[in-house]
Amino acid sequence: MKLNYFLAEATQHVLDWLVALHQPTTVSAYEAIWMHTIQQAQERQAILHALQLHVLITINGEAIALTDKGREYAAWPERRHLRTPQ
Repeated sequence: MKLNYFLAEATQHVLDWLVALHQPTTVSAYEAIWMHTIQQAQERQAILHALQLHVLITINGEAIALTDKGREYAAWPERRHLRTPQ
């Protein structure tokens, strides 16, 4: 699986958070939770867009849901978090 080469560290953390919820969430909840960690709104939107492009989540109106592929990728034993260069 080549997604390790495409998902930035913050994107993988958001995916982990979505997995840990065990239920769909909303765009408003995502914004409220992550606005302090990922301060730029454009970056938060880019993360959702990346997850959606790789079919790891679906967004339907306000609802964000993890897909089967998203759960599979999150559980993939060879998955690694890439580190952002300092």
